[in-house]
Amino acid sequence: MGSLADVAYWARGSGLEIVLLVLGSVLLTRLAAWVRGRMIGHVDAHDDSTESLVRSEEAKHRHALIQVLTWGC
Repeated sequence: MGSLADVAYWARGSGLEIVLLVLGSVLLTRLAAWVRGRMIGHVDAHDDSTESLVRSEEAKHRHALIQVLTWGC
């Protein structure tokens, strides 16, 4: 019976902290992906060369910069 009480104590203390940290990191990852999608959509919407097959260097640079910022955070 003592070990069951220890597990319950751990689950209310450290276990809860671990679950909250994992949940927070999942939510932050989803938020970063959402922000990245909105920013890339904004860049694509304001790109003048959307009709051409090759994007401009400026648009490529912005896409790369957005990806670096979201992966770095």
